[in-house]
Amino acid sequence: MFSIPENPPPDHQEAEILLIGTALQGIERERRRIVKQLREAERERRRLRSARRALRGHTPGRITRTALRVGLVAVGTVAFVTGAVTLTAGGTGLAAFELAAAAWGLAAALPARK
Repeated sequence: MFSIPENPPPDHQEAEILLIGTALQGIERERRRIVKQLREAERERRRLRSARRALRGHTPGRITRTALRVGLVAVGTVAFVTGAVTLTAGGTGLAAFELAAAAWGLAAALPARK
């Protein structure tokens, strides 16, 4: 009759499984390292973006620039309406239209952002 030995011969599959397990551990370590580098790069990107925004232009300058543009548009609108009313009343409102055109032109010429 056939009998099963107590200690079977070493199986080659076990050695292959150990090699695969070791390789997978190395891959997992590398993946963790890459994830850590990505986090650090994202932090650095945020820091640089914040520093760039700080250098771009101070808030008072931006507010002044915006207020100037809005003021010029308002002056142009008032001058245009005044010219239209003057023309309707029978007068010559050409100077008011010229003022409106100049104000709107300056407002358009000012940069919105720096």
